[in-house]
Amino acid sequence: MKKQTYKIKHDFLFDVDDTPIDISENNLTVSNICELNLSDVLKTKDLDSFVSLIDFSARGVLIKDDIGECINPASERYKQFIIRCVCHKLSDLNINVYI
Repeated sequence: MKKQTYKIKHDFLFDVDDTPIDISENNLTVSNICELNLSDVLKTKDLDSFVSLIDFSARGVLIKDDIGECINPASERYKQFIIRCVCHKLSDLNINVYI
């Protein structure tokens, strides 16, 4: 039987180690924040389309989980993994990340 592999759409996010990362919660004193919806991140196909979602004139990026809790526990773990990868990618770009 032929071994089949699947190209994951978000490979560009996975080039960092999945290490724990401290993410600050958004407090109301931080202003001028760019909102980044998780559903928009999942639609991106490459680093350029991901970066186009970010307003670099803002003081930071607020990651909004507009998907909600997943029914399947594996899907929820994957979503949390994607959030960590996005945080790492934004940190690599020297952008403050809030959730």
